[in-house]
Amino acid sequence: MAPPEEKLREVDQSAPNDQFITEGGRGAGPNETPILELKTPGMDKTLKAHPHEDQPRVKSADGNEHPVGEYREGVQEKYSEVKAEGSSPTTGAQAQGKAHAKDVIDADQPNQAADQKKQGVLDKMKQLRVRLLFL
Repeated sequence: MAPPEEKLREVDQSAPNDQFITEGGRGAGPNETPILELKTPGMDKTLKAHPHEDQPRVKSADGNEHPVGEYREGVQEKYSEVKAEGSSPTTGAQAQGKAHAKDVIDADQPNQAADQKKQGVLDKMKQLRVRLLFL
């Protein structure tokens, strides 16, 4: 990953006065505005930023240039699509899981309501018996 030895030897050398490197690696004179150019590793695209333009431009290998904003919008649209696709199965699974949990809880005590009614009737019978005994 390190640069070659010959490049490392040139690190401390200063650049010539009034000479800047602009797009394409060519030298720009004192009356020319240099354009920043960045090659993206692993891609066939170059990012170019002119100081007098609002936003940088992306230049593809075939020479077409597009503003960065177009790429940003495309990426945001794709992100929204993927997010929508990913959230809908999750929501459905959560609802299904809650319904299943309710079924399991009800299955643990299926006769709870009937048992409460029976207990109420038994309590009333006991109270009636006690009253009859003390009359």
